[in-house]
Amino acid sequence: MIWFELKQLETKISREGLTEREGLNYFIACSILSGLMVILRSSLKGSEASGQIITLLVFILLVPKLFSINEQKDGKDFFKRYFAISFVISMRLYSVYLIFFLMYIIAFQIQENSIFLSILSLLYTIAYCASMIGSFRRLSQW
Repeated sequence: MIWFELKQLETKISREGLTEREGLNYFIACSILSGLMVILRSSLKGSEASGQIITLLVFILLVPKLFSINEQKDGKDFFKRYFAISFVISMRLYSVYLIFFLMYIIAFQIQENSIFLSILSLLYTIAYCASMIGSFRRLSQW
């Protein structure tokens, strides 16, 4: 599995493709990361559902867009590509997110309804979507 090198993953997908086993591994890894993010968010005092609803709506719009971009290339292996690219992008973004989250916890002891955490989550979602769309577009050009 490729953990952080998006360009390396894009090259592999473009040249060799992913096996079913690799696709499954990325799916499992994405599921674990998503579960950890839910646990992290739900552990906050005053955690609001509105941020998670907005994130869900963004993903409802993102996935069809990515599917459409994938159709421009060859229309094959959408889910294997999605989970592999999602995993690498998530690992990169989670690393940065975790650093800021920990700095916030140390500095402010988690205050209820923190605007900082809401903004951080929104920035994460925007960066994730932009990275996913960019990666799928690069793949469609190869």
